[in-house]
Amino acid sequence: MPKFGIVAALEREVEEFTRKSAVSHRVHDGRTVKVFERGDTVLVCSGIGRQAARRATEALITLWHPETVQSVGYAGALTPALKVGELIRPARITDAGDGSSLEIGHGHGILVTASCTATSEQKRRFAEMYRADAVDMEAAAVAKGARRGVYDSRPLKLFRTALISTCHRQTSSLHPRASSVPADLFCLLHCAHGCGAP
Repeated sequence: MPKFGIVAALEREVEEFTRKSAVSHRVHDGRTVKVFERGDTVLVCSGIGRQAARRATEALITLWHPETVQSVGYAGALTPALKVGELIRPARITDAGDGSSLEIGHGHGILVTASCTATSEQKRRFAEMYRADAVDMEAAAVAKGARRGVYDSRPLKLFRTALISTCHRQTSSLHPRASSVPADLFCLLHCAHGCGAP
């Protein structure tokens, strides 16, 4: 069984990993899951949004039983301190839909998950309401899917890694300067397999 599980929304976010991996398809809960395997790591690309991310996470845990689940992808900055191209590994993930939060226990800052692409005004409100540093559309769903999918008494490590793709005043669509994201995320994923560094 793989030690490390990765959930990403889009293949382009992890292109450096997927193009050098073995590809297969598995069925979970009546849905086909596209899987990329490489060494002791398995990666699934969920598609965009909470429901897709939750289903992919539950499939990953049910079918492969990894010791660690890492959610990766793009995020929009909510503070001027975060610049396009920077990486963030938050210590807390907050769901803007219900206000619930999950303390990851490592990392720095707060990431909030929204149900849709955040406008500049929504980003301002998220920063004020949640004191958040960044916003995405999947992290909270991955966290909840991981908690629901725990398969025995062993603790499951959860990590979130995001690459900032928009500045704090910009609507959260991909910034042109984020074109180097796949290589950056791949390098970070490779280094994060120790999973101790914040």
